[in-house]
Amino acid sequence: MIIPHKRINVKGKKGNPFNPLTPFHPVIFFLTFCGFRIIIDSVRIYDMQPNSIITLITDFGNRDEYVGAMKGVMLSINPDLRFVDITHSIPPRDIKKAAFILYKAYRYFPGGTVHLIVVDPGVGGRRNPIVVETEKYLFVAPDNGVLSLILADGFKAYKITCKKPKSTTFHGRDVFAPVAAKLASGTSIISLSKPISSIAGHLFSPPQKVTDGILGEVVDVDHFGNVITNIPRSSVKPDRFIVEIKERTIDRISKTYEGKEPIAIWGSSDFLELSVPNGSLAETFNVHRGDKVIIRF
Repeated sequence: MIIPHKRINVKGKKGNPFNPLTPFHPVIFFLTFCGFRIIIDSVRIYDMQPNSIITLITDFGNRDEYVGAMKGVMLSINPDLRFVDITHSIPPRDIKKAAFILYKAYRYFPGGTVHLIVVDPGVGGRRNPIVVETEKYLFVAPDNGVLSLILADGFKAYKITCKKPKSTTFHGRDVFAPVAAKLASGTSIISLSKPISSIAGHLFSPPQKVTDGILGEVVDVDHFGNVITNIPRSSVKPDRFIVEIKERTIDRISKTYEGKEPIAIWGSSDFLELSVPNGSLAETFNVHRGDKVIIRF
């Protein structure tokens, strides 16, 4: 479904897109989390200086040549570029995982960084290759919702305009990598793309208030088996609460990963996490992404 292009002025207020109480544009919040397209403010002007840093998030893994080929293309354009591999271990075609990893990582890089995200199950199809510009960063990615969690900071967007790529199945190498390299080297956005009025949203859900607490869901399971929810610390006011998940109850709220019993803990990104110290809560409780979590006060 496409929202009519009635202009919504994104003021760039800081906010957490998982917190319905956070003061940012409510219409953008609704559109983002209902899977609609996001309408873009064409008024904001950013003056960003590239710093030659390019981060990469892909689902290519480290076994094949894909990441190396992309870096080779970029270094051929500018051998002074610096790469930071955030991860290449996104599960194949998992746009939600990539969006969440990007959301947790992008803000820790210096201004002028170009973030390159290639998780592109629709490669060669009708989705557009895009550039999104925020106050501090540039993002190069397919228009499939992978960028929607970074939009609370305000943004402008562009459709990449380039010659027909050599391959219809490897736009990471033939489209996204060259554009990222040129942007990181100081080429203007407008010489590589044209402004567009909307980009794709996605189907993440925000936590909901219930009678005696908050209803959320599991949005990620990390390498250690810690279960990460969509409940931000800012939405939970009481210091004491219990957590219910998969017909189990966790009543120990901890600040560290010490002990042996299952715990609830505020993770480094300020989301509620559930953990078994020195073990995997995901395996212990048989938890998967999308499972419901309830905080009761």
